[in-house]
Amino acid sequence: MSIDEFAPRLSFYCASGMDFFEEVAKLRAMRRMWARLVRERFGARDPRSWKFRFAAQTTGSSLTMQQPLNNIVRVTYQALALVCGGAQSVFCCT
Repeated sequence: MSIDEFAPRLSFYCASGMDFFEEVAKLRAMRRMWARLVRERFGARDPRSWKFRFAAQTTGSSLTMQQPLNNIVRVTYQALALVCGGAQSVFCCT
């Protein structure tokens, strides 16, 4: 089976922490690494195979029971990092 037959159907799942710039950089790096890997190592020719499709979630470990209003800001901050990193689907932990 060639890489172009199944790579366009692959998707991944990631999580986001509280460090905004680190999360955006991590997701952008994963997208670039995937494109390079499937093109150079596996010889993918279909541009749909080069796309790193992923869903992501915010981390619940950064939330606190004592400060529920701060949790709204934390989740929004993490979700913004995921969107800026190119996530196709975002799940927000509450």
